Amino acid sequence: MQHPRTTEEIDAAWLNEVLRGAGVIQRAMVRKVDVHAIGEGVGFLSGRARVAIDYDQTEEGAPATVVVKLPASVKESVDFAESTHAYEREIRFYREVAPRTPIRVPRMYATIMEPADHVYILVMEDLKALTAGDQVAGMSRAQVLAAARTIAPLHALWWNGDQRQALPWVQPIEEQLKQLSVTPDSVRKAWPLFLEDFGNALPPGGRALGERINQHLESILATFVKGARTLVHFDYRADNLFFDDPRRKDPVVVLDWQLTIWGLGAYDLARLTGGSIPPAERGGHHEEIVACWHQGLLNGGVTDYSPKQAWHDYRLSAIIATLNPVLFHYMFKTGGERGMALGETMAERFFSDLIECGAEAVVP
Repeated sequence: MQHPRTTEEIDAAWLNEVLRGAGVIQRAMVRKVDVHAIGEGVGFLSGRARVAIDYDQTEEGAPATVVVKLPASVKESVDFAESTHAYEREIRFYREVAPRTPIRVPRMYATIMEPADHVYILVMEDLKALTAGDQVAGMSRAQVLAAARTIAPLHALWWNGDQRQALPWVQPIEEQLKQLSVTPDSVRKAWPLFLEDFGNALPPGGRALGERINQHLESILATFVKGARTLVHFDYRADNLFFDDPRRKDPVVVLDWQLTIWGLGAYDLARLTGGSIPPAERGGHHEEIVACWHQGLLNGGVTDYSPKQAWHDYRLSAIIATLNPVLFHYMFKTGGERGMALGETMAERFFSDLIECGAEAVVP
């Protein structure tokens, strides 16, 4: 089968063959599709399109719309994703992990992976009826608490367990940091360039704290890669979340598992809280959010992890999360106007989070 390389190449014949091959449709045929690119400036590693489908007949269970996710159109993004096996990781997560993990993800109609031809395609449930998270707009405290409760059972299930041997394709945090060039030298080199682009967005005291962190990166990173490990989303933020009725048992749907790793579970919480909730909404609620997540771990059977350790790991992870906009400040420029807004937002929120949660206390 000839697969599309861009969202513009998605056509009725291809989608019909995919849905029929996956057993999603049996009698109906896709007669026509209407394709609209979505998510511009939201993700940097992939392109996505919402596809409205016109069938030749009605068939129960045939989706009226689907979302198709393809590799990015920007060569630098594709090169980065393939060097880190990001596309493969996401497809294998949906195939191997999602069915046995207590977390709500989109229904997959088809997962297509042909590495030799650089083909990595997801055809999934369209979540347009739900509320999409928006990193620039930010999340409410209630949404952050719901997201913290959502990720905790996944962390608990894979907490320090032998299950790691069953997922050899999931990288340890050391390897991920190396591939992402999260090293003291790289951060120090990127720091002045980051300040040129987004220094004006930093809160009072942010620049000075960043300078102090830069001086102690070796010991900070060495501490971060130690401790209890679990399966970590690693990009747990508003743009990768959808929100259903809050009265549901599982109101949060989690997408984009391209960077899944074995690492410190608190990183997901710090990435979420530091980057996705405005300071005015977040202020004074750090301990509540961490406690919510920690209680979820206890409910999931984790017994060897104290609230004090969880709070320490959150602060430490908040520092590492802050390195994201510093190192990848240049990528925000490829996302157009929204990409730059996202860069400014992340710079302001992450550094505000460091100051508010007292992260300096864990800097040697």
